Amino acid sequence: MYRKIKGIVGILLLTIGTSILAGGLYLTQSVISLVVRAQALEASVVSVSENVCRIYECYRPVVSYTLEGKSYEVLLSPSLSYKPVVGSKIAVYVDPKDLQTARSQGFSTWMGSVFINFLGFVFLVPGFFLFRSSLRSRKKDIKR
Repeated sequence: MYRKIKGIVGILLLTIGTSILAGGLYLTQSVISLVVRAQALEASVVSVSENVCRIYECYRPVVSYTLEGKSYEVLLSPSLSYKPVVGSKIAVYVDPKDLQTARSQGFSTWMGSVFINFLGFVFLVPGFFLFRSSLRSRKKDIKR
């Protein structure tokens, strides 16, 4: 009975982990694709809005940059680490397909995909070992 429950839980965790990991790998691929095709620029912080992102305070800078003779102002995604100072410079990736879309460079670019991939492994690894243990117990029962 215990072997059967281990097997079912193992398969369930393997399925959940594989699904999460597939989503994480897709997100990682899209971030890599953006970084490869994007143009790295230095942008100036124009203003900063303070938001409450769930339970912590975060900052969303509005940055301006010039590309191909045109100026753009873009609201970046929330930053947890620090409050940017107005007038300071921030390195950004600008998507050449959409010049009004920018993403700040650094760990925040990769944070989502790293977290999702890690979460996939959190489910996948225990699921693998539970399922393997279930199979080994089954082989021992068959030999008896």
